[in-house]
Amino acid sequence: MIPKSVRSLRIDINSGQVRKSIAICQQDSIMPTINAMLVEGGKALDLTEVLWAEIFIHKADGYEADNGCVIDGESIQYSLHSSDVSAVGINTAQFQLTYKDGRVITTPTFEIVVYQKVLDQRV
Repeated sequence: MIPKSVRSLRIDINSGQVRKSIAICQQDSIMPTINAMLVEGGKALDLTEVLWAEIFIHKADGYEADNGCVIDGESIQYSLHSSDVSAVGINTAQFQLTYKDGRVITTPTFEIVVYQKVLDQRV
């Protein structure tokens, strides 16, 4: 079994920027999966009619990533790739959902903070 690291977010689509961030180390051997529960006014957003979900990541080095996500019941999941977190610093991200009827919802932004390495505790 492959080890898995999950970072969970609860995003209210009607709020401003999400005040929660995800922190990871650039050199982690296991890239985390983001599990985002989307809510509207405290109630889980209905994802049954979502045709496509994707994540947009504006990386600290100015480059951008745009990738498809997995819809799993009432949450959106995305497994980060090493290229998504190749830049040390604060990466800004958001999800975009496209519904079967053509409606598009974009979530508030959240941060993926990438650290260069874990501090050496022997110092």
